[in-house]
Amino acid sequence: MALSAEIQRVLNQLGTPQDTHELRQQLQQKQQYTNQLAKETDKYIKEFGSLPSVSEQRQRKIQKDRLVNEFTTVLTNFQRIQRQAAEREREFVARVRASSRVSGGAPEESYREGTLVSWER
Repeated sequence: MALSAEIQRVLNQLGTPQDTHELRQQLQQKQQYTNQLAKETDKYIKEFGSLPSVSEQRQRKIQKDRLVNEFTTVLTNFQRIQRQAAEREREFVARVRASSRVSGGAPEESYREGTLVSWER
């Protein structure tokens, strides 16, 4: 849950005076790291569910159900934050393009100055 809160904190800085190329890179790195953690967690939950049955099978099922529910909640929250980040990125790119048309500059010039971010999806 701490990663989602951290991503949300960075996301809230987008479009403010603290918005920098480095901040956007930090956001992208945190998202990629969280995506990797989500994949690994999903794999481990599946492995946990397929362990050989033991006498405490009921307890294991309760544990697995709780883990799946918590994981689903956290993952849903992360996906919501990712959608917000993508929307803010689209807004940012639109603003940069609009300002480069008004100022007569090319978007490539803005990119060299570190204001336009290319997101790897």
